[in-house]
Amino acid sequence: MSDEKYALLRIFRGLFEGKPYRHRIANLGDLVASQLYEDLVALGKSTRLVERVQHHERVVNLKIS
Repeated sequence: MSDEKYALLRIFRGLFEGKPYRHRIANLGDLVASQLYEDLVALGKSTRLVERVQHHERVVNLKIS
């Protein structure tokens, strides 16, 4: 299983890899956490979640990267 296809792992690794972690930037945790829901929708394992997002009953800020 390649973690490159998971935005959460890619973003998390990018915070540390090859540079010091910038702990004073408060929204970095929010950035990582938001990737979880994007990955869950992209995986499509929960048809209920995907349907709710598609019908605008739930909101996920999907980004194309």
